[in-house]
Amino acid sequence: MNEIITINKDGIAVVDTITIAEGVQVQHKNILELVRKYPSDFEAFGPIAFETRKGKPLPQGGFAKATEIAWLNEDQTTLLFTFLKNTEIARKLKLTLVKAFRAVRDELAKAQQKAIAIPQSLPEALRLAADLAEKNQQLIEQAKIDTPKAQWCDRVTAANEHMTITQAAKTLGYPPRKLKDYLRQIGFIYANSDTPMQEHIKAGRAVLRYAHYTTSDGNPVEKPYTHITSKGLKWLYERMLRDGLIEQQQDLFDKTA
Repeated sequence: MNEIITINKDGIAVVDTITIAEGVQVQHKNILELVRKYPSDFEAFGPIAFETRKGKPLPQGGFAKATEIAWLNEDQTTLLFTFLKNTEIARKLKLTLVKAFRAVRDELAKAQQKAIAIPQSLPEALRLAADLAEKNQQLIEQAKIDTPKAQWCDRVTAANEHMTITQAAKTLGYPPRKLKDYLRQIGFIYANSDTPMQEHIKAGRAVLRYAHYTTSDGNPVEKPYTHITSKGLKWLYERMLRDGLIEQQQDLFDKTA
């Protein structure tokens, strides 16, 4: 597959805004601002997929600040270039992307034709039938595994509850300290505090709460902290599953059934 083009989960060819920014030698934040400034224009060609990319590991330990990126399909990418100055660098990248998207379309078309090849003999037809039966059985077995997971997520969402990071960690069966580190790595909370990133607040995944107490010398203190919503817990659970952090959670489903 082409190096600068990615196929998303829906089988659509996309490119990330960092690749575009680097290609036209423009700061990435400026590219992202254009996408956010004209959302209805871009969404006319499909939904905009945003992603928080984990920062690079630092020599002294930990990770650099997470970066938010947007994934754009071919039409959205073409639209973005209409908002950019028509410099020599921009024209070269546009030409490169046009060729890359076309190459990916050709590859996908060839793969699809190969996938639906019609058997030319009885043995080939029998092999195809056996392969399809095996794949169907695999899907059935996977559905048995995924169904309780989906039911658990639905129950969590329906509960419409907020919980602290520690409570969320216990619900997910994951160590609280490691969960905090993970939330910082994926940009869910800030690296130097336990407060949630604004994008997750806007998405309804987290809310900001304040603890009020008085110090020993009588001074009032207000300390912000994160509460994860039911929507956020479901999102986090699915993200951690994809990252392979909580693969074995069948006992959790049994306890919450």
